[in-house]
Formats: sequence, structure tokens, C-alpha cells
Amino acid sequence: MRGLETFSQLVDYSDNSTSYSINCLPTIISDTPRFPWRGFLMDTARHYLLPSTIFRTIDALSYSKFNTLHWHAVDAESFPVISDTYPLLSQEGAYAPSAVYSHELIKAVVAYGKERGIRVVPEFDMPGHAYSWGKGYPDLVVDCPDYNSNINNVPLNPTLNSTYTMLASFIPEMAKLFTDDCFHIGGDEVVFGCWEDNAQVTAWMQQNGLDAVGTLQYFEDMVAPILSKANKNPVVWEDLFDDGVNVPTQYIVEVWSDQSTLQSLVKAGYRTLTAYGYYLNNQEPSPGETTSQWVDTWKLMYSTDPLDNTSLTPEEIDLVIGGEAA
Repeated sequence: MRGLETFSQLVDYSDNSTSYSINCLPTIISDTPRFPWRGFLMDTARHYLLPSTIFRTIDALSYSKFNTLHWHAVDAESFPVISDTYPLLSQEGAYAPSAVYSHELIKAVVAYGKERGIRVVPEFDMPGHAYSWGKGYPDLVVDCPDYNSNINNVPLNPTLNSTYTMLASFIPEMAKLFTDDCFHIGGDEVVFGCWEDNAQVTAWMQQNGLDAVGTLQYFEDMVAPILSKANKNPVVWEDLFDDGVNVPTQYIVEVWSDQSTLQSLVKAGYRTLTAYGYYLNNQEPSPGETTSQWVDTWKLMYSTDPLDNTSLTPEEIDLVIGGEAA
């Protein structure tokens, strides 16, 4: 399949003769994938994307010899994925009743990708960025008055058994739709201050002798067997590692910050993905910042190599399994 894409790049079309031809023959082609994970992150939480856009994106990925669509399905802003077990997630959390993705649509996307050599890996970020989860089920999230003004500060409530009862039903439901072996659970930007601002959560933490990091560890330890039972390999963002959480080495860790973090993770025995240097949102200037100071141009993206100037052994290099544009 990838070979045919390479071959197609040799074909020229003539407007005059309305014919196709291959010039400069004979041609010797030497082309092979360098990394097994060549991904693209698609965010349908901050902006609802029409199904036609998703299918068109998969087409583009196949043309460019990517092999993974990382579907960042939900976030603080919206929850567009329909759940049969917890229907209020999308009924209250989506931007609009029409701005949702049904089970049938998800199955169609997965099948469409499979036909084109594109695996679909979902991300349901937890426990942070969970504001939209609480629109339909308020008890799932933590109320923290000093932090609620920013919806990105609101995490799941890690202290209630009902949170894990919900996840023990929801994750397997999604796992059946997204058939890939990997399942991304985020883990980034958990605002500990929100937990510490809630009397019920802090009382639980004191009762169990845990600080905020220990509470995050507790959450991850509770979610891990749910994923294992669903036969999924967890993928997480580097933040869990940065926060001091003991992440099992069978997890895949996605690095968004820099090469030194990637090297630290690899030397600790983790399979890693790199996203730094490939952030597509950096094409839009932020207020008060000039383009020349920070923008990721296509030249900078092409020059980003996770293995440049590293001290990794051949065995450690094998743990860098690829990267993603995000």
C-alpha cells in the first residue's frame, strides 16, 4: 500500500494529451518507513468536525504515508461522542444535538481507516480536562470555586467509587468501537489546586494519607485494570511522568515538550512518541507574540528529528516508536 503511494508520485499528468506518464526511466526507488507509528492528532472537542472532514483527513493521511489517526475525541470544551451507557455525556456535553458522533459513525471511520492503512487510536483525556463530562453527570467532576472560571482546570473526582464504576462501563464500550490495540487516556495538565480547593476531596486525601500526586497515582492505578480487562495498551502524555506518577513501563508515553524529556523516558524503559516540533496550532500567532519567535514552519517541522544529538543505545533507539503532528 505504501509502495503504491510512492509509485504514484512518479506519475505525471498531461493536460494537453489528458494522459498519464512516468518519465526519467529507469528509476530506482529506495523507500521504507523509519518509524512504525506515524500519526496525526485530530481534535473534535475544541472544534466539531463534520464526518466528511474526518474521512477526507484519512484520505490525506494515506496519501502522505501516515498510518495512525489519533482521535482526540473529547475535552473540557465538549463531549461529542455518544455513549449508550451514559447518554447524558453527549446530550449535555456536546456543542449541539447534531454535533455528535454515533456508534455507527465511529465504526465507519475505523473501517474507512483500515481500508487505507490508517489505524484509529482514540483519546479520552482523564482525569484532567473533564469539565464537559460533568455537564451531564455533575458528580463525576470536582467543584472548585477558586478554579472553576477556567473550564480546563476541572478534573474528574478521583475519590468516589462511582467515578470508577462509570469508567468501568464507559471504557469497554468505547474499546469495542475503537478496535485498535492502543487507547490514549491523556493524563495531561491535571490541576492539583482544584482537588485541593474541594473540601470533600481534601478530607479523603487526608483520610488516606495522600497528597495530590498520590491521589493522581491512585486514579491511574484504578484505571489501569479497566484498560487491561479491555485488552488495551494505554497511551499517556508525558505529564504523568513529569508529575512523579509511577507509570508502568508497558505504557506508551507521548512527549510534547522537548528532546531531553524523550531521552529521560527512553532511558527509563518507556516506548515513546514525539509530538514536540510538530504542533500545527503554532501556525496561528498568539496575542502579544510575534511569529518569528515561536512559529513552527514546515522547514522546522522537517528538521525536527527525535534522534538527533542523542546518547541513546541501539536498544533505546528502538523504544522511540514514532511521532505525531498535533
